[in-house]
Amino acid sequence: MIHATTEGEMQRVRAICELGHAQRKEKKIRVRQPLQSIKVKTSQNELAKDFVQLIKEELNIKEVDWVKTRSTDIKVELNTEMTPVLKAEGEVRELIRQIQEARKTQGCALDEKIIVYAPSWPKDFEDYIKKQTLAEKIIEGKELKIEKDGLLSRARLFISVVK
Repeated sequence: MIHATTEGEMQRVRAICELGHAQRKEKKIRVRQPLQSIKVKTSQNELAKDFVQLIKEELNIKEVDWVKTRSTDIKVELNTEMTPVLKAEGEVRELIRQIQEARKTQGCALDEKIIVYAPSWPKDFEDYIKKQTLAEKIIEGKELKIEKDGLLSRARLFISVVK
């Protein structure tokens, strides 16, 4: 049986996440795009560390700030300021998603190494991209493509990165 306190905490986590997702949708910011912080305004005490981590992961947020209010309602406020690092992280996530889609289209095995051709990518994240996609190397090309066993597969690339 689930402990009543844990169930109540999870209800708060769900409420905060629903409000955060609603704000992302309203502001047209995909969850794949990391954000710096969210302010949670409530009369209730802060959640335990594990529950805060769930919020961070679900909303792709770096920090959760608690603001004590008198209202029993929970309100949230996303910090939507896009720093260059946050923007690059979002571009990397999108690029990885597109590479993984190209891997799937080409029928790559889960452990199969590939070569990625891309018009641009955040160079600071190159090792991370290679690790996440099992790419042996990333080479500058006109469009996003992957190569496995000498065969190329194209993917649509919707991002651009300023070097």
